[in-house]
Amino acid sequence: MMERHFENKFAYFRISNQIVFLEIKDDVVLDLDVAATITSDRMQFQNDKSYPVLFDINGLSDTDKSGRDYMAHYGWFLTTRVGIVAKTFKGLTIAKFYLLLGKPTIATKIFSDENIALRFLQSRTE
Repeated sequence: MMERHFENKFAYFRISNQIVFLEIKDDVVLDLDVAATITSDRMQFQNDKSYPVLFDINGLSDTDKSGRDYMAHYGWFLTTRVGIVAKTFKGLTIAKFYLLLGKPTIATKIFSDENIALRFLQSRTE
């Protein structure tokens, strides 16, 4: 199956095996404008079809409340579940803070291992 790729100023996007891979570029601050741009571009890239999303946040340098809130409430339209991959202490801290305070409306879990995240995204339960 052919993979599709796209990138914007803030992230790389790819669809492989019916999963969207969304990787934040280095030193990105997730504020309202960044969150809205990433979400809009992801939905266009998906051609308005729902997918599970592997969200690699290792490039994030910081977030602000408006960016976290946007992602929690609007950022995951057209997704079936989200696996956040965070391999650094900073990334894990950001992800835990997001889950605790943002209370995303879609099934979302944090992983330090991409393969385990992929198993979660491929499963139909949980």
